[in-house]
Amino acid sequence: MNQERTPQPRLPDYAATLKRAAALVGGYPELAARLKVSQPELDYWICEIGMPPRTVFFHAIDIIIQNAGASRSEAVLD
Repeated sequence: MNQERTPQPRLPDYAATLKRAAALVGGYPELAARLKVSQPELDYWICEIGMPPRTVFFHAIDIIIQNAGASRSEAVLD
């Protein structure tokens, strides 16, 4: 019997997104300040212990988009 499997939707990689945003703004403390979250919260999400709220995740994506193609020294500041 041939059963077709529906592919599972791929979940966003929250940790990778947060790490990329941190690299663009100068580090984890700077990203926590930009996202208006505590450093321990950010650390949990980067270690994949839970997920950030959508608003925080979307803000990190905005940081990446704003800095697309820019080097760290050219990163856009809020």
